Amino acid sequence: MRKMKIFTLLIFFQSVLSHAGLAQNTTHTSGYVKDLKSGEPLIGANLWLSQQSHGVATNTDGYFNLTSDRNFPDTIVISYIGYQSMIIPSPKKDTFIVFFLQESVTLDEVTIYGENTQNAREQFGITTLSAQQIKQIPALLGETDVMRALQLTPGVQGGAEGTAGLFVRGGSPGQNLILLDGTTVYNTAHLFGFLSVFNPDAVKNVSLIRDGFPARYGGRLSSVVDVTMKDGNREEHKRELSVGLISSRYLMEGPLKGNKTSYMASARTSYLSLLTLPLYLQFKSGQINEFLSYWMYDVNVKITTELSEREKLSFSFFNGYDTWALTSRIADDQSQTRLNWGNSTAALRYTKAMGSNTFLQSVFNFNQYRYNFSARVQEQQSETRFLNASNIRDWAWHSTLSWKINEAFSIQTGVDLANQRLRPNFNQFSGPFEELGLVDTFNIPNTFLNNLGVYLSQQFRPFPGLVIETGLRLSNYFLTKDTHYSYLEPRLKMSFNWQDNAQSIQASWSRMSQPLHLLSTNGAGLPNDIWTPPSDGYSPELSQQFGLGYLWKAWDAVWEGGIETYYKHMSNLVDYRRGLDYYEVSGRPWQTLVIGQGKGVAYGVECFIRKNSGRMNGWVSYTWSKSNRQTPGVNDGNWYPFRYDRRHDLAIVMNYQINPAWKFSTTFEYQTGFAITMPIGIQQTLQVDQSSYPSFIFSGRNNARMPDYHRLDLGFSHSTTTKRGHESIVSLGMYNAYGRQNPFYIDYKVKNTSSNGDVTGGYFFQRTLFRFLPYLTWSIKY
Repeated sequence: MRKMKIFTLLIFFQSVLSHAGLAQNTTHTSGYVKDLKSGEPLIGANLWLSQQSHGVATNTDGYFNLTSDRNFPDTIVISYIGYQSMIIPSPKKDTFIVFFLQESVTLDEVTIYGENTQNAREQFGITTLSAQQIKQIPALLGETDVMRALQLTPGVQGGAEGTAGLFVRGGSPGQNLILLDGTTVYNTAHLFGFLSVFNPDAVKNVSLIRDGFPARYGGRLSSVVDVTMKDGNREEHKRELSVGLISSRYLMEGPLKGNKTSYMASARTSYLSLLTLPLYLQFKSGQINEFLSYWMYDVNVKITTELSEREKLSFSFFNGYDTWALTSRIADDQSQTRLNWGNSTAALRYTKAMGSNTFLQSVFNFNQYRYNFSARVQEQQSETRFLNASNIRDWAWHSTLSWKINEAFSIQTGVDLANQRLRPNFNQFSGPFEELGLVDTFNIPNTFLNNLGVYLSQQFRPFPGLVIETGLRLSNYFLTKDTHYSYLEPRLKMSFNWQDNAQSIQASWSRMSQPLHLLSTNGAGLPNDIWTPPSDGYSPELSQQFGLGYLWKAWDAVWEGGIETYYKHMSNLVDYRRGLDYYEVSGRPWQTLVIGQGKGVAYGVECFIRKNSGRMNGWVSYTWSKSNRQTPGVNDGNWYPFRYDRRHDLAIVMNYQINPAWKFSTTFEYQTGFAITMPIGIQQTLQVDQSSYPSFIFSGRNNARMPDYHRLDLGFSHSTTTKRGHESIVSLGMYNAYGRQNPFYIDYKVKNTSSNGDVTGGYFFQRTLFRFLPYLTWSIKY
């Protein structure tokens, strides 16, 4: 371990010294690229030196730093797909400049992408989607969704029908680092997972990293999902109202204080409770004995101000909440079951372009996830209560300093600090629940986990075409004074480019650690998530991943594609023991319910081809993958398929601009069935009343497969201009257009019953959730 540290430091110092002289002939052109109409920074805009044949792309703040040889006359091409390009002479001295690009207006240049046209090497293991692209994809009930859009990309699979959970390269949803403006979001589910918490109106850009992880990211094993909120329009006030079948959204943005400050505020709420209002009235009048209600909302607010041309300060806030309740009545007795969950985040972010070649990003943030399940039964002489809850709260600070010495060498270093308070799975109850042997843990103390991460990375180009990126992260997790976990996480990424960077071969190696374990009684990351700290026998999860790929771009990056392969090994995985029902999970300490020291292996091949611009654009992605797990005491210690191990996954996305008013979009998905555990036999069990009922006999974990899944979605949108000059858009479409009966889960039905009440037979069958589901939405921008 010590030798690795010394070796890594020697590499950095040698590189710095060997390139210090080269910096004398280097000119730095730095600044921002923004939208002309709104002033919003453009993420991934491309800046290219025509003669020197190299370039850079803007970061999440729209910032760039382009180096050139001051003795070599050249021109800079600034471009962003969907915008008109700009060409300027390359400056002869260090220059800070802000470029404003104008959107293209000709029909042939219409695009749904915000992709950059940077070198092929920059896209290895990374998928980037703009808000405009996400909104074009046909959606369940018309509710466009960030997470379900990512499910259509290479290496990413979804869970159950319609849900928004992400399974990336054989990992589980809890192994994804979900960031909203740099702040962790622990649960992304609205409406039991059918929607995610990210309002598409408030989102500017989302990137998913599944390979070649930069050293600045830590704490998760499988992926990083980085969601960036809009800063707000700096030039004029804008409003947008959207009305759908189950929810409505409202967005407002505009300038403040002489166009130096902008604001953005959005809100979304469902009105399912209004649809069930007649049932509530019938329940109150005694006409029915059961009433169901549901409500959700989320709010996004962001204020951004330019302290100077080089400095920016922003504050962002998010709060989302769901509540579900079932009230029933039998005679004079009444019961109510309620489920509440929600996220809150807040972030204060400061950025500064320091000098001609240094950029500082610093974020101080807060986040909290709360989950609460309660049941209450009121009888004439008594009352029974059950409460189960779980929560996690973070205070964190992240700071990164990027230093670009010249075109051949750059350094990035930073520090992460976090204080986490966890209270997993605490409960309080009275009445018959005490007879089940459940443990009252309401007064259990909080668990605190402190995180310290430091990292250093460098990018080195020893000669044209070859890029070597190395990184080293030291992650420390402090549970108590005597319990401390420390991991050294090296990162390596190499690429070789040719044909003016249009083609690239790349390889990567990453080691990752994750201190928190996510326990969930379902596979989609729904609200009954329990985040638990490391402890004896349940050390932080670890992974090691290797990747190799070939990428290409053609016709000025209008077309691109590639093939990537990966191998990932995971250890210290934690899972529930088999045969636990909800109350057992809720009513006992989590350490008594799980099995640790599990292992996982995942490997696969990912292919994609994508057309980025033009009247018709879209992509095709295909993934062949395999994911297995081994857990002590499960499946006799033998390896078994992971729950969401799917061998084949195909996604086709196409968008077509019919004319200036009409757009058409379609998606097709095909997935082989995921693994399930099915009984190998049935035996008759004698009940108290001397009748018999079938009991299932199991052998092995995940020994069968669900039927294959495939679905076609269609969508149309029509845009018109009202008499007042407002843009009105009507979207309509069909989810599961050909009515495929896709499996949601497998059920068992009794077939024959004898005269004495004995069950003599039965059969398994699949339950289907959605067939021929149309949608209609309307929005207006003013």
